[in-house]
Amino acid sequence: MLVAGGGTGGHLFPGVAVAKEIGRRFEGAEILFVTGKRKMESEVLRKAEFRQTSIAVEGMKGRGLLKGA
Repeated sequence: MLVAGGGTGGHLFPGVAVAKEIGRRFEGAEILFVTGKRKMESEVLRKAEFRQTSIAVEGMKGRGLLKGA
């Protein structure tokens, strides 16, 4: 399972909770987190014993996705 999230605990911790439950229910499930490069993300996932790869990410620039809706 690939879990994408991070940036804030509000995005990371729910992903960790779901991943733990998937791991509990499906023995041998492979779980990989894709996050930004913040130290907090790496520390949380290391402590939770999840694999992680990080990518360069940025917030949306300009008016935002929903402002024009």
